[in-house]
Amino acid sequence: MTNTAILKALAGIKEDISESVFWRAVVSIEEIMEFLKQDIAVKSVKPSEKTTYKAVLRFAKECAKNDIKPSLAGAFTCPETGYQTVCDGYRLWQTTEPLAALPEAPKNLDCLKTSRLVSEPRASDGVYNLPALADLKTARAKSKAEYTGKPSRFTHITKLASGLFVNTKYLIECMEMLGEPIWYRNDGNILHALYMESKDSKSWCILLPVRPSPETEETAHVA
Repeated sequence: MTNTAILKALAGIKEDISESVFWRAVVSIEEIMEFLKQDIAVKSVKPSEKTTYKAVLRFAKECAKNDIKPSLAGAFTCPETGYQTVCDGYRLWQTTEPLAALPEAPKNLDCLKTSRLVSEPRASDGVYNLPALADLKTARAKSKAEYTGKPSRFTHITKLASGLFVNTKYLIECMEMLGEPIWYRNDGNILHALYMESKDSKSWCILLPVRPSPETEETAHVA
């Protein structure tokens, strides 16, 4: 029995019991259906796009747990542009070609206004090379292995060529969602966000930097 057939059968079961007292069963079925939809979506994308899709799916799942800002709890379509968007307040991913089966934010909430976050390129913007993804992962893993504090407090910071300080984990995840982009742009202010896009220019990410402190400047990984 294929995942598609299982999904269809579960949808029928859910319809039959959704009006009954067995609401717990409905929740469980919805979770299984969501998993199957995502598994089908992963298997249906091109092999060359599978890693990128999985990275976006992980990000959307992480955002879906957001109970402080429900409007960011999953993927949503921005009404200003029609772009599919996932955002956690620190990272924003958008695409002109929506992906299937991403966890969705509640549709009855006000959508994040993203136009002020994604600006058109300006002649004054600097364009800089991004470090290699493998190098970032190696530097972060080495630092994490040497860290002796509370695991939940571990944070690794990278200083980029433009002078921006960024959370290495967030930078890695943005690069994975875009299929390892090779450049980013910034307006020269180290407190302003950086912008990077996929090689086909159909997807892009905005990443907020970290405000540097004396300790950050001393301990940051220089890429």
